[in-house]
Amino acid sequence: MGDHGLRFGQEAKTPMGQTEVNNPFLYVALPNRLIDSEIYKQLVENSRELVTHFDLHATFSDILYEQPSTNFTSTTFMRFDDKGRGSSLLRKFEEGVVRNCKNLPIPSTYCLCKYERKNVTDRRLIVKLGIRSAKYANGILESHNQTTNKICHPIKAAKGSVIVHQYALKGKDSSVVMKENVYDVRFRAAKPARGLFKVRFEVILCLIVLSFVLFVVVLNTELLGIRWLDSAMSWAVIKSRNGALFRA
Repeated sequence: MGDHGLRFGQEAKTPMGQTEVNNPFLYVALPNRLIDSEIYKQLVENSRELVTHFDLHATFSDILYEQPSTNFTSTTFMRFDDKGRGSSLLRKFEEGVVRNCKNLPIPSTYCLCKYERKNVTDRRLIVKLGIRSAKYANGILESHNQTTNKICHPIKAAKGSVIVHQYALKGKDSSVVMKENVYDVRFRAAKPARGLFKVRFEVILCLIVLSFVLFVVVLNTELLGIRWLDSAMSWAVIKSRNGALFRA
């Protein structure tokens, strides 16, 4: 198991490289005596589901404290923490729980769901988002006191380096139409940094239809209602595997 995939070089720029940057390959090998056992069969079945770091923690706990008492024969579901975030890979997952990014939970930064994206071509919007992304990166440096005494040079997006992809997710309610646009912004910092950065945030527009009157409500009005999505936060709105929309 790796902590992350490649973050530089040509391979890191490929679709698979982008997938593995935060979600590296995991390989599990069982002792020979457990091959063809019920635990082995359960592990293979679980490998077809979404797996998180919480599941790995639960698996290690299971190996250390629970499975030895049954000689590694139990595949019955067991809860390993009060919040129920992790399940042992050697046991059945919790019945009736859909293993999607909302329920596990998986933050948007680590979400592997392949939602349709499109390139943003509005140059005015690209420039604004590039400026805001660099400002956000500088804010992180300032919060850690890395800009005092010129420890770190201020980050600016290099000219022509900003690339923006947009996700468009729409609600299905007939009276309230929610249109939430999530953006991935990638840019290379200007000299001397020259580092590559990725920022994800969200622009929210809420269209409320009342009879024949249309009201447009913009939330967080600064720069078209931009609201930052930190890596520790889940999606605000995202489509789950069964097609339903949910709010994290």
